[in-house]
Amino acid sequence: MSSSPPQLGIRRLVMGLGMVMASMLSYPPASAAPALPNLVAVPPFDLGMGVADGEDFFDPNARRALRFSVAIANRGDVPLEVVGITRTDRSLDALQCVDWIAGFACTAHQRVGSFRYHEAHGHWHFDGFALYEIRYLREDGSVDWDGEPATVARKVSFCMADSAPEDDVAIPPKGPRYSEICPGVLQGISPGWRDVYGEYLEGQQMFLDTLPDGRYALSVTANPDGVLLEEDASDNRAHVVIEVQDGALAEGEPL
Repeated sequence: MSSSPPQLGIRRLVMGLGMVMASMLSYPPASAAPALPNLVAVPPFDLGMGVADGEDFFDPNARRALRFSVAIANRGDVPLEVVGITRTDRSLDALQCVDWIAGFACTAHQRVGSFRYHEAHGHWHFDGFALYEIRYLREDGSVDWDGEPATVARKVSFCMADSAPEDDVAIPPKGPRYSEICPGVLQGISPGWRDVYGEYLEGQQMFLDTLPDGRYALSVTANPDGVLLEEDASDNRAHVVIEVQDGALAEGEPL
């Protein structure tokens, strides 16, 4: 039985160690926690009274509503990335990337909800991405998060996209990773970017005409059902204090 020359044995040992090291550098250990995004709600802004969705803008008797813009930021180290898989012609299974190599290549997905086709916006939306509420204030001015809200809107769906960077440093050389055009069902928010929904879009409204005069909190909650996986859910809710007078907005005050 012949034996290999010493040089060949050493070479094989070095090559084997190199392959092991490359594997360790490319893929996290099985016991490592998955890299996840961190969704953070920004207090609502651009508040004002406007014509309600579905009403005729030129009709002087059109119902009016509080309109506002919202932004959901990703302050994690990896993207929030969700892809849709065909289920029906108007509904898709939504799969979130839950494991990354260097925040760029996805190595594992998990089902987290659904996409539905949004007729008014003309593209796919992730179901239940945010929740809008008007909540009561306690005597000390704090928000009553435990009681029933004064008014609640249905959970709103979003086309998740890189609408604006949180600062100039976040702008990648070739522009945003996830397009606001939402041409398909690969959607997400890059680290350091915000998904912004302007007050002029359908669904960006709350009715005030049933509320007694007083001060309230207008709140937005990102990922209200916790279906999207993220590293920290404690910062998913933000609000501004508003004053209602005669069924309309008297003033807004960001906190």
